[in-house]
Amino acid sequence: MARIKHIAMITLDPDRMARFYTEVMGLQILHRGDNGAVFLTDGYVNVALLPNRAEGKPNGINHFGFEVEDMGDVMTSFEAFG
Repeated sequence: MARIKHIAMITLDPDRMARFYTEVMGLQILHRGDNGAVFLTDGYVNVALLPNRAEGKPNGINHFGFEVEDMGDVMTSFEAFG
């Protein structure tokens, strides 16, 4: 089974959101990007807090990534699925 390993979220204030996840939820900061992004982890899943600098753009989940054991098997399944 594939596991969710990475979730990227768009926010107008990555630093404030990072403070919430570290101070309230106990996540740890892995890295801060030059563009203002903050990368966190709970030890299993990584969370990227990406800055949204465009007014009117939606905030929330941007994408999520899976960790798989065999990419070839996954590609075969993708192709079979159509």
